[in-house]
Amino acid sequence: MIGDKQDESKPTNIGFKLDFHANLSDVYDAIIKKKSISSWLTKHVDMKGRYLKLSFGEDNRYWAKFGTFCKKTPSQASISWTCKSANMYGDPSPWNNTKMVFKLTLLGKDKTCPITRLEFNQEGLNAGMVGHEATEGFWAVLLGQYLSRYLFLKKEGIWPDHALDWNSVFLTNSIPINLVDD
Repeated sequence: MIGDKQDESKPTNIGFKLDFHANLSDVYDAIIKKKSISSWLTKHVDMKGRYLKLSFGEDNRYWAKFGTFCKKTPSQASISWTCKSANMYGDPSPWNNTKMVFKLTLLGKDKTCPITRLEFNQEGLNAGMVGHEATEGFWAVLLGQYLSRYLFLKKEGIWPDHALDWNSVFLTNSIPINLVDD
């Protein structure tokens, strides 16, 4: 109904879709390989088996630890990061027990110009929690700008051997974005 307020205590999803002019394998690798993650997301990556720790911000003061699960076929893939613990936005962190899901689908199978769609969701954040809007902005900037730029430059063969320092990203509040017309 118009005028009804969303229940801010119920979990919501942050989500959007992006299309990349890249092979599914390249997008998949960018999300699961330490060297790739350290090139577009943060230089401060620790991976041990299925566990991933990312650190952000000044002096790496923000961190999150994830359990990961990956599945891939030639035309689809799914990657999930389940946040085991974090210090983002307070103690306890609203990120704790949330799940980041990266669903990849190969749309354009033309080998000269493949298109991979990324459907991203962070499941389990409450709309009224501290950091909800900042988290929307965080993922919008990192996936919509930094991952996109990384994939483009890598495809063109001009990605630098050493990553630029993206670790001090300025995050802004934003509304959920959908960059793909359905």
